[in-house]
Parts: sequence; structure tokens; C-alpha cells
Amino acid sequence: DFRLGQVFDAPADATGHQEPGVCPLPNGSYIAFARTITGNQWTTCSFDPLAFPPFQPDAAFPSPRSPMCIKPLHDGRYIAIFNPVPCDPADDKYRFLGGRRAPLGYKLSEDGYRWSELKLLETDLDRGYCYTAVLSDNDEFVLLGYCAGGDEDGLCLNRQRIVRLTLDEL
Repeated sequence: DFRLGQVFDAPADATGHQEPGVCPLPNGSYIAFARTITGNQWTTCSFDPLAFPPFQPDAAFPSPRSPMCIKPLHDGRYIAIFNPVPCDPADDKYRFLGGRRAPLGYKLSEDGYRWSELKLLETDLDRGYCYTAVLSDNDEFVLLGYCAGGDEDGLCLNRQRIVRLTLDEL
């Protein structure tokens, strides 16, 4: 088990776990997640927020070395926002900082363990989408803010987008 202050063993690559996050779940447990360059987000769950078992690759979240965001929605569901493509550093599309960060998609969950089918939010493969912030503080809509730059911006981090979706649209 991981204990506060202890370092996780990294996956078998040079980058290890990066940009981790933790989200409380309705059953009292916590899901922790981190990006890697192994082709998937890695996750772990625990009822003790100070002790987690080792991270494992999560097949529900194929991903390049790009951050994922998991947040609770005001209606009780959870949203996981990520770039749903496994990474391949040899791929010529691996040009944005951190790899191919397009498309941008999301999955929903009632419990944080079982996730819906993928829904795409952004599909332009000439842009990069990442670092999503989520605001869900009422019963009507959710705001998503994220980087959305393209070649004309020089880097995917150099342009931001804010999207408003109703909870019914999700």
C-alpha cells in the first residue's frame, strides 16, 4: 500500500506517473489517476485516502501522455475527460507537447468504477486538447475549460476554450 509521503513505483518507462489526481466516490472510496506514456491512464482505488494500492493501467482510459480529469457532477454522476487514443511515440501525429492530444472525449459514471461508452467533445486532429477544468455547481449545466491550440498557435497550450453543456446533453 502507498502511504502518505511514499513514492509510487513508476511504470516501465522514463516518465513514470505524471499529473496525478484524486476524486472521492459515492461509496466512500477514492479513485486516484495519473498519466503515463504507456498508452493508458493508470488508476487505483482505496477507502483510505492515505493508503492506495499500486497504480495499474486502466483499459477504460486509453491515452497518450496527456492528463485526465475526473470530477463529480452536480447531478451525482462522475465525468472523466481525456484524450482517448493510445500513444505511440513513433507516430508522426505525436507532435503536440505530451503527444497527440486529440480528440478530446469523456465518459460518465454513476459510481466511479463502471464507465459509459466514450462520447467525443472535440474531434479536430490538428489541434491539441488538454488540462480540463470542470465546474458543476447547479442542476442545469457544466462548464468545461481546456487548452485547445493548433499549429497556428505554436502549441496546444496557447489557446483556451470554455464550453457550456447542459447536464442533459452529457
